Formats: sequence, C-alpha cells, structure tokens
Amino acid sequence: MKIGILMCGAFPENLQELMGNYDVMFQSLLGGQDFTFEMYSVFENQFPDSVEDADGWLISGSRFGVYDDVDWITPLEDFVRE
Repeated sequence: MKIGILMCGAFPENLQELMGNYDVMFQSLLGGQDFTFEMYSVFENQFPDSVEDADGWLISGSRFGVYDDVDWITPLEDFVRE
C-alpha cells in the first residue's frame, strides 16, 4: 500500500538534526507494515498529480492555519475535498 505524505511544514532545523522531519516520523511510526511512502512538500507548492497517486494520505502538522494567507492552502483544501 502506498501512503502519500502531504508536508504542510517542517520541523525547525535543530529538531530535524535530532529526529528528522514529519516524513521520517510517519515512516518510523508506520514502518514494518508493508507500506511504501512518497512525500510531497505542499507548503512549497509540490503537490501530487492526482488523489489516485496513493492509496492513503497523511497530512503533517504546520505552523500555518487554514485561514492563513499562504498560496498553498487553497490547493490543499481542493485536494482534500477531491
């Protein structure tokens, strides 16, 4: 089963050095379950081509909220609705 990870932000650099980032955290949590993973940095406008690109989706945490004026929020909302 392929899991797509939609990264909506990144850990601070000092934490990434210790723990990795959200994608590493999710892969560690779900490891050993016969999953494959693909990460998309939606906060940097890197989106999958289709909702069919993965069997399931995980959305990371973020310092941004749904009402913040950032250019990737609306496309992410559209993707989730689809």
